[in-house]
Amino acid sequence: MVWQHTTFCSASSKRSGSVSSGASSLKAPERSCVVCRKIFPSSQLLKFTHQNGMLLFGRGGKGRGAHVCPTAGCVSGLHSGRLSRAFKEPVELQEPKLDMLERLLGLARQRIIETLGLARRAGVLEIGTDRVAEKLRECMHRSGAGIAVAASDLAQRSIKQLEDGWIFGTSHELGNWIGVEKAGAVWVPASRFAKTLGFWLELEKAMGIALEKLQNETENKED
Repeated sequence: MVWQHTTFCSASSKRSGSVSSGASSLKAPERSCVVCRKIFPSSQLLKFTHQNGMLLFGRGGKGRGAHVCPTAGCVSGLHSGRLSRAFKEPVELQEPKLDMLERLLGLARQRIIETLGLARRAGVLEIGTDRVAEKLRECMHRSGAGIAVAASDLAQRSIKQLEDGWIFGTSHELGNWIGVEKAGAVWVPASRFAKTLGFWLELEKAMGIALEKLQNETENKED
C-alpha cells in the first residue's frame, strides 16, 4: 500500500479547546492530555487504558482511561512515569515504543478503512475524481465542508486537482474498501463520518512521522 498525506478540508483538523456555536448549548466534555497537559474536547483526543504492560487505544467511550493528543510528539512522550501519575498507580510499559507506534498506526489505518465503508453504506460517500475536485474547490470558500481521499496511482493531472485532499492507498484498494472495483477519489461530506475519518487520518499521519523519527534516531545510534 502507498500511504501519503497532504491537508484536507475539514473543521475537524483545527483542534481547539473551545466548542463551536450551534443548536445545542451544552458544552462538550473536555479532558487534558497526559503529556502536554493542554485541555481539548475529549472527542479530539486519543483515549487509552493499560493492561499487562501494554496501552490499549481507542476514541471516546465511557469508562476509566487517560487521554493523549493524537500527535507524534505527545504519543511518543508516553512513558511509565507519566502513565503512573495519570492512573494514580504504578504502570510499567513492557512493549517497546517502536512496537506501540506500529500497532497504533495499524489501528488508525483499520479505522480509516472501516469509516470509509460505513460512510458508503450510509449513502453519504461520493465517488469520482471530477466530483471530488469540484467539492474541494467549493471547500476553499467554507470550513467544515468535508474530507477528500484520493488514490496514490492517479494520473498527475488528477493528483494536482486533488492536492488539497488526503492520498491513501491505491485506486484498487480504495475501491475494495467501499465495495467497488476501483475508486480514484471519494468525498465524505461534513458529518459524524467526516469527523471520525479526520481524526484517524490525522493520527495515521502523526504515527508515520513518529515512527520515521524513532527509526532515524535508532539508526544514528547504531552508526
